[in-house]
Amino acid sequence: MTISGRLRWWWDTAPCVTAKHGLIGLAKVVAKEGGAHSVRANVICPGFVRTPLVDKRIPEQAKELG
Repeated sequence: MTISGRLRWWWDTAPCVTAKHGLIGLAKVVAKEGGAHSVRANVICPGFVRTPLVDKRIPEQAKELG
């Protein structure tokens, strides 16, 4: 069994996920390359943020989870 078979895919999440992963990767590279020069890098990744995208999913999840 693969995890992809258990996950429900929403096409409109790909840009958001890609952007978050890109920022985390950039921060890691900046920290690694800038460490010798006392450069630090941080990324603030908020948890749940109420947006139109989330508002659209609340009823769907409520129906699925009861």
